[in-house]
Amino acid sequence: MGCAAPGPTGIRRSLSGPMQGRAGQGAAPLSASPRPAGPGAAHQSKEENQMKVALFGAGGIGLYGLPGEHPEGELAELLGGETEMARIDRRLKLVTRRDGEAERLTIRYALHRLGHEPEPIAGECAVVAVGAEGCLLDMGRHDLAAAARYIRPV
Repeated sequence: MGCAAPGPTGIRRSLSGPMQGRAGQGAAPLSASPRPAGPGAAHQSKEENQMKVALFGAGGIGLYGLPGEHPEGELAELLGGETEMARIDRRLKLVTRRDGEAERLTIRYALHRLGHEPEPIAGECAVVAVGAEGCLLDMGRHDLAAAARYIRPV
């Protein structure tokens, strides 16, 4: 599974194995407008080199930047434990805590898909963009809007 081509802001990462982590660390809010990589990409700011994901939490919905070379691990830390992914559509995947129901985390959101009953989501969750090869892609405003159509408050 090669992930050589960069995403919209020059960042593309591969997904690997289960993700584990601790709650509330590692994310910084970003503006919802990604900047395309170009000839000056080597001079990008720290904010531009962060992987952008949609985070759904107690504080609302937003586009967040995950620092570091391994956004999967940072995402697990942000959500507070080992995570699992479920496909939402061709581009988006829902990331939730594997033990959310067992830990009786608060249900604030539900996954809504056509032809299916709403599926409650225990705890905070995130939505990531995934390319055809299974690589994480940077999310932008349009991805955030699409995620908000599927993940709605209960």
